Amino acid sequence: MTSKKVYTNVTASPVVLSNGTTVGAGEQTTEEQYELAKGSFWEEHGVLVSGEPKLSDDGSRQIDDLRAENDKLREDLFNEQAKSQKLEADAKDMPAELEKVRKSLIDEQARSQKLEADLKAALAKK
Repeated sequence: MTSKKVYTNVTASPVVLSNGTTVGAGEQTTEEQYELAKGSFWEEHGVLVSGEPKLSDDGSRQIDDLRAENDKLREDLFNEQAKSQKLEADAKDMPAELEKVRKSLIDEQARSQKLEADLKAALAKK
């Protein structure tokens, strides 16, 4: 079995190599980066560790669980954004709806006043 020539960044921060390329947190070097990382400051201080990361079965399960949770959270976020957009759209329509209801109320008040006047006139004739 051939071992892959890689270094793994075991920190939470990216590493910048001498040629300006970066190795992201938890990522592995490319073949070109491997040569630059060998004997580098990053290797000496244990930031870049030779080889691929090894995960236990429990670690793999945790990663799977976190990925599933992340997928669920993304779905929830998408749903909440859709609700928010709908509420924003509804809020934009509210002034027009309120104006329509206000006009309807004014019309009904005028109709009510006319009916009251007609009723008073009818009662006065009796």
